[in-house]
Amino acid sequence: MQHLVSPAEAEKQALRTAIELQVQQFLDHGGKITVLDTSSTKTSLPRGDVWEHSANFSEMADNALD
Repeated sequence: MQHLVSPAEAEKQALRTAIELQVQQFLDHGGKITVLDTSSTKTSLPRGDVWEHSANFSEMADNALD
């Protein structure tokens, strides 16, 4: 039994279940899915904090409105 924290979690789970069903039906009808492994060829760059460059975004938005 899963314990859901919020209604949004229930919606997410319903979407996951629907996607899983569609994928299974696709595979059952002969569909194939190719999974690419890109982790060995390059590593993702670290992402900065969302607010790290917020001043720049505000300035760009202000300039766009001029």
